Amino acid sequence: MPKITPNKVTTERKVMASVGLMFDFTRTQVESMLHEANSKGLVELDQKNLEAVVNLVSASIRESFVRSSGEVITVLKALDK
Repeated sequence: MPKITPNKVTTERKVMASVGLMFDFTRTQVESMLHEANSKGLVELDQKNLEAVVNLVSASIRESFVRSSGEVITVLKALDK
């Protein structure tokens, strides 16, 4: 079993924090764009339906981060070999 050094843990944390920030930025941008599109009439949703769509998209992006984070860690470990 490979030895885990503090540097490896720190690198994983830094990379995962950055990946998390990218997903959060994406989520925030999509939410903003949905609200803007609705206010410009590009989509026609009442407030209740708009919030439902925003919540669904946000949950999907968060779940995607959780599901894909394992792949990022796997790649980091493979690069470390």
